[in-house]
Amino acid sequence: MGYANLRMDDIAAEAKVSKSSLYRRWDSKSALVIAVIEELFARRGVMGPETDDVWLNLESLVLRLVRSLRDTELGAAIVGIVFERSHDPEIRKVFDEIWRARRERIVDILSLGVGRGQVRQDIDLNVLADLAAGTVYYRLLIRTGSLDDALAGEIARVLRDGAATPPPQTS
Repeated sequence: MGYANLRMDDIAAEAKVSKSSLYRRWDSKSALVIAVIEELFARRGVMGPETDDVWLNLESLVLRLVRSLRDTELGAAIVGIVFERSHDPEIRKVFDEIWRARRERIVDILSLGVGRGQVRQDIDLNVLADLAAGTVYYRLLIRTGSLDDALAGEIARVLRDGAATPPPQTS
């Protein structure tokens, strides 16, 4: 259906409530959609580090992202809302704030890895965060490959190969 074709009348009929009931709670279609987006993201939460291994933690986070976009209504919602984000400042503001919080979580995990000597100090952690999640979102939106569980491991492996501290030299 898409955002452009979404009508408050149809939402009211599906929810078996009056349109005026919807407008008492949300003053616009954008406000209702924003509330749904926030709820979908809130249900998924933001995980914290689980182990002392930054690469396992990163793989776990990416796996959770893959599964939430593939196995829940969140993936379909994001596909439908990305276009509207560029046209609706309210949606853009909420979507960007949600993404900012999740991106910061990835950077936090990677920062712990720098502190533990697992991630090189000369690596831009923001770029690593974009690479970690960007591949998943690219596959979701552009449909260039599958969103399968193996993708998370491959992303973590590639990032580790490029960003891990080298093993100590033995003489």
